[in-house]
This record gives sequence, C-alpha cells and structure tokens, in this order.
Amino acid sequence: MAISNKKNPFVSGVGTARYAWIHPDRPDTAFNADGEYKLQLILDPKAAQRIMSVIDSVVADAFPGEDKSKLSIPVDTEEETGNVILKMKSKFPPKYTDASGAPIVGSNIPNVWGGSTLQAYGNVKAYEVNKQQRGISLQLNTVQVIALVEGGKPDGFEAVEGYTAPAEAEDMSNEIEVVAAQSSKKPVAAIIDDAINF
Repeated sequence: MAISNKKNPFVSGVGTARYAWIHPDRPDTAFNADGEYKLQLILDPKAAQRIMSVIDSVVADAFPGEDKSKLSIPVDTEEETGNVILKMKSKFPPKYTDASGAPIVGSNIPNVWGGSTLQAYGNVKAYEVNKQQRGISLQLNTVQVIALVEGGKPDGFEAVEGYTAPAEAEDMSNEIEVVAAQSSKKPVAAIIDDAINF
C-alpha cells in the first residue's frame, strides 16, 4: 500500500529541551555531512497526549492493523517518570518565535541549550523504504522559545581550594624592554621593531 504524502500537523505541547541542535548556523553533522537540525523534547504524559493522538492516528491510517512496536516511532518513554521524549528533525533550519508568538529572526535567534522550555510545531509523516524501514518521522518546522537556557558559565559552583587556572597571557612588551636593555646598546624602540618585523 502506498504511503500518503498528506501533511499531519502537530503541536508538541510545552516541554524541556534535552538535545537541541537547532540554530541555523549549527546543524548536526555527526551522521549527515549536509547537516540536520534535531530537537529532543521532554514532556510530561499529560502534555504529550495531544501529539500522541496525532501520531496514533497517522500510524493507524498508514499501517492499519500492524504491530506498532515493529515500526520506527521517534518517541521514547522514561521508565522512572513516565515522561515522553519526542525526537524531531529537519533538513532545514526551523523558524523561531518567542513566547508571545512573535517571530525571532537573523542575529536575534538564540543559541538554545538543553534545559530550555520550548514548544515545537511540525508535521508527522509516515514512510516506508522497505519492510524493515517503516514508521513515522516528526518533521520540525517551528520552535517557540518560552524560557531560554543558553551556553555560558555553569551555575551553582562555590569556590573551593584546588586547581587555579593560569592568568591570560600578558603584554610581552615590558619583558622585551628588559631583555633589550640588558643585552644591547640599541634603543629599546628599535629592538622592539626588529622583533616584530623579523
């Protein structure tokens, strides 16, 4: 049976990013040299009900009567919490909006890290390459940034006794002056010029 190309739009529900490789300038190239944009979003079971109903409907239409466990479904469940993990991706960089729905474009697009609170929009698509490669994909289209976590200095650490990073390299001109004064009768400025223009 041919798989329908019908679009099946989804709204993920609000969740927490676990893996966010979605900045337009930073696709994931680990398994695809052309790059892919990927997002894993953790939702509590109640928040996931809406998208799970869309997924179940698409699976039922595309693979009627088949064992769902034998299909590739990009959804995991955490055993301890029951939380649902959605795995979305796209060949194209997603669009961005802020919490109010206003577009975020250009240099204003943030570098989203795990821990950010997001909502995603896209399409559920069924596919069948062969009998072993069949299932659905969650095609990412738009990311709504509700609470942003960006990269930077880790929070929560207190100072303790131990290793201290060396200071950044200082201006070497003073050392050049000292060495020059001790080893040559040339004017210091001339020796510095010689060192720079060798």
